[in-house]
Amino acid sequence: MHRRKFLSGLAAATVTGAWTTARATQPRPSVPSHSAPTYFPNVALRTQDDKLVHFYDDLVRNKIVVFNMMFTRCTGICPGTTLNLQHVQRLLGDRVGRDIFM
Repeated sequence: MHRRKFLSGLAAATVTGAWTTARATQPRPSVPSHSAPTYFPNVALRTQDDKLVHFYDDLVRNKIVVFNMMFTRCTGICPGTTLNLQHVQRLLGDRVGRDIFM
């Protein structure tokens, strides 16, 4: 009886593994570039210099941008994530603010 359960479990695991591998190796469609504006709203914003800018058109379009969403009372993952981004910023050097924005 135990052998029968073992063999049926082994067969199920084999089928699941084969299906997972087949799904992982299929090419995934890329996100069309025209859909990017739907992810980022083009709202009007004021800078610290009182200049009017549009979020997508003026700040995000055709740029590499990293957003870090955190809050000041976060004691879980936020401090470590922020430290990692500081490390990434140091590694990127003078590219930050020129062609990569964090």
